[in-house]
Amino acid sequence: MWYADSHTHTEASEDSETPILQAVQAAAAKGLRFLTVTDHVEIVDFKEGAYDVAAEQSWHLMESFENPTDVRLLRGIELGEPAFDPALAERVLAAHPYDFVLASQHRVDDTRPDHYFIEYAAFSDREIEREMTRHFEETLRTVRWNGFDSLAHLTYPFRYLPEKWRQGDYRPWQGLIDDLLGLLAQNGKALEINTSGIRKGQGVTCPDRPLVTRFRELGGERITIGSDAHRPGETGADLDEGAAVARDAGFEEAVVYIARQPQSFAL
Repeated sequence: MWYADSHTHTEASEDSETPILQAVQAAAAKGLRFLTVTDHVEIVDFKEGAYDVAAEQSWHLMESFENPTDVRLLRGIELGEPAFDPALAERVLAAHPYDFVLASQHRVDDTRPDHYFIEYAAFSDREIEREMTRHFEETLRTVRWNGFDSLAHLTYPFRYLPEKWRQGDYRPWQGLIDDLLGLLAQNGKALEINTSGIRKGQGVTCPDRPLVTRFRELGGERITIGSDAHRPGETGADLDEGAAVARDAGFEEAVVYIARQPQSFAL
């Protein structure tokens, strides 16, 4: 199996209650060699005084943890919406020597909630198309910011759309998607294959095989694979399928980041 999970959460994330010990033990039970903890730091909430505590708690948990397993624990961060306040994002990252920075886009502006909390069933088709346009526009802004290592779950909001929108027809936004994937490739950044979509309503990785293939066609060279685990039982979930998607898209290797440097391993 693919043996590195590059996207996981612990009790330092607001939406997880997983003790770091349980996460590491679950990784060991799955035969993983590397586990990267990427607890949430949302720039909007950080500015409001909430996630600064979470960021320090996550770092302290990782720094003080005595690992009883052979799994190598890597210190990451999932930095949400860094382009909303680039200067603050850079200060957050300067606070600690992270191994890995995962950038994510959970909302379309700093006045709107995470897509998770939006009732898209009440939206018209035109409203959904407009909302997803804004999602990809903001993701492109994050890619232009360029202070990260890998771009997380590109198609994240599609989990929460009505079923007919979850089938991977991205034609209304293909120009925007090509722009951001092309820039990601040009900048030497990685694209994450997030396996949570398999178990959270989409039935496919996030992004799915066609978009990972498009990234490769546009010159992308680096892929990270992560479960986005929020519970111990999700650690390492479906990583083999994520690796299969990468291989089918033309990748022979995936990367793990250590001290912000990519380490390549054959798929």
